[in-house]
Amino acid sequence: MKIVFLVLFNTLFIGVYGQVSYDFAIPVPPRAREIKVVNSNFFGVYTKENSPFTYEFNETGIYVVTINVQAISKETVRESTKYTVRDGYIFGVIENDSLPCVLEDDKYYFGIRNKEKIAGYGSKNVLYELKSNQLVLNFEENGKYVPTFITFNAEGMVIQQFDYETNTTVFDQIDEKTVVSGDLEIITLDPTPSEWKLINLEEIMAGPEVYLRKV
Repeated sequence: MKIVFLVLFNTLFIGVYGQVSYDFAIPVPPRAREIKVVNSNFFGVYTKENSPFTYEFNETGIYVVTINVQAISKETVRESTKYTVRDGYIFGVIENDSLPCVLEDDKYYFGIRNKEKIAGYGSKNVLYELKSNQLVLNFEENGKYVPTFITFNAEGMVIQQFDYETNTTVFDQIDEKTVVSGDLEIITLDPTPSEWKLINLEEIMAGPEVYLRKV
């Protein structure tokens, strides 16, 4: 069994009763080079089939885009002066624009686009550059950090979340630790640069999630 860290909107971990959870006291790797935006060669929108997330990289930072599905009853639209539906689009949900909609069970369903900055100026998350095409995005929560690894290639990018075996020993060489006990024991690691280099990164990275760049 594994504990997998999924990153979205600063909700950083899934707790498992009686298990151990790890995070970091500092952004990792220690003393890596911090950047605010990625190389312009990688600017663009990245998507994955059946994924609820779309990632956007531009000159102001990194964003994650999701679609929030909502519904308004047919009766509400009929009796309201705020909403109208024409040719498969609903007007009045967002100012000065319309949204595609579908009528089902006497309700109009539509999706509202939410865009959240996850790196860049004004974000508490810390972005490190390891190589010209390889990054580590450290998500901050309550002064602690959880890394996500990002690698760009010719087709798009690969994301790998922080992940490890339940009874892992991969962090044993790190001397500085803070332990908070409970149903889920949380161990906060504070590695030195030399201790970090001893970590087998393949043991703390989940399988690759491949996102293609839209053209």
